[in-house]
Amino acid sequence: MTGRVQATLRRMVKFLFNLVGLRFKVMGIILLVVLIFGGIAVWQVRQSAVATFRRQLDNQGISAAQDVAASSVDYIYTNNVFGLYQLVQETLKYNRDVRYVFILSPNGRVLISSFGQGVPVELLTANRVDPSERDHLQLLRTGDGLIHDVAVPVDEGRAGTVRLGLSEKTLWLTVGGLIHRLLLTVLVAACLGLLAAWVLTVLLSRPILALARAARSIGEGNLECRVSLDWAQDEIGQLGLTFNQMMDSLQDYHQKVRAFSRELLERNKELQRVSEELKRKEELRSYLLGRLITAQEEERHRIARELHDQTSQSLTSLMVGLKNAEAAPDMAAVRRNIAELRARTDGILEEVHNLALELRPRVLDDLGLPAALQRYCRESAERYGLDIDLHLDGFAEGERMSPELENTLFRVIQEGITNVAKHARAKNVSVILERKENRALVIVEDDGCGFEPDRMRTASSAAAERKLGLFGMQERIALVEGRMTIESEPGGGTTLYFDVPVAKNEGGKQGDEDPNPVGG
Repeated sequence: MTGRVQATLRRMVKFLFNLVGLRFKVMGIILLVVLIFGGIAVWQVRQSAVATFRRQLDNQGISAAQDVAASSVDYIYTNNVFGLYQLVQETLKYNRDVRYVFILSPNGRVLISSFGQGVPVELLTANRVDPSERDHLQLLRTGDGLIHDVAVPVDEGRAGTVRLGLSEKTLWLTVGGLIHRLLLTVLVAACLGLLAAWVLTVLLSRPILALARAARSIGEGNLECRVSLDWAQDEIGQLGLTFNQMMDSLQDYHQKVRAFSRELLERNKELQRVSEELKRKEELRSYLLGRLITAQEEERHRIARELHDQTSQSLTSLMVGLKNAEAAPDMAAVRRNIAELRARTDGILEEVHNLALELRPRVLDDLGLPAALQRYCRESAERYGLDIDLHLDGFAEGERMSPELENTLFRVIQEGITNVAKHARAKNVSVILERKENRALVIVEDDGCGFEPDRMRTASSAAAERKLGLFGMQERIALVEGRMTIESEPGGGTTLYFDVPVAKNEGGKQGDEDPNPVGG
């Protein structure tokens, strides 16, 4: 929330800053400074004047109350109410700030008052003075404003107490007049500041505008443009001189750049020729590598066929012979040994059979990639004790891709599951193969121990073996112009992404190609 507010404020400041030109910015800044300092000065003068006038008002009230107290002693002792009345009226007449005057007896009874209808009850106890005090001041907030209430004992309190209240109306009238004159002074100062700012900005903006026009002309390609600021002998004149010197250097540099560009163009032609040669060699290398892998696959195909057609049948014959020997009635010990040999032979037969499947599964040629993956995942789950979840999407019934692409995808999935079984210590593996219009996406994900892809080059033997497997998958995917992405972290499992292009004419129906059957 704070970041959003800051961004909004920055945009507002930028908008306001760019709303007007330099002249108005300078004039606005000077006006703002004058108003700020003028406002501070007016506020300080007001505070000082109010404090001073209040002290004077307090002193005036104390003096008037003491005069009334001194003059009322004889009237009180002689019970001269008329004399007290005249004393109160004279006090009100000659002290225009006095709001009220009344005299209390020692027991709190009102002897005389300037109030026509009696003294308000709450006012009687609002300010009390000790007989040992000369006076006591109390500020009272009323509907007419702040009242300075002064209490002075009469004859040390034996004759009673004089209470006198002063209003601040005259004080605020005086302060208001003073502030009015100060504000007029600040306004005059602001006008003078604006006039000075206008003159200053005119002097500053002329050379800046001249430089801007020259820069615009240079931007349009006129490197002969210069500025004339000889009338100024200060920093502005120095700026114009430096600008002209810069343009002289820029013109020389431009000529050198043009000459260098011509030379660079010739070099670029040479580099382009070399690049095309390197590209041709790279294409040749990729072609040779593809042929190498093709030859490797053909060799695996041949070995798988031999293992299935010859080795498997030989072991089957051996198993039959051993079974016949086991059936001999007079060779119990031999039968036991033969039974063990039969079990071992059965295991060897199964291993050879699995080896043939790994080298080149026949179902890949006969039924295509989806069926081959279903069979391989099922057998790998039984062999490695993994829970393998295979999900196929986008494959129409009998639809095939090119043999090269099907073989590549099968091999990278096979290598991925093998790596999981050997290194990941995982329990669950998810394999997703999705066929889109012109792309094929493969995801192999496990819940194993994971690893740090950036640190695969650190070298335990297991890490080196895994690195070799990953590199092989990358090479296979690169040959079909695909991409491979690895996401893994220690303890968080591993996910492999393969994204390869599928040409529109690569799709076909089962039986379009002549499969080369291999054992399985």
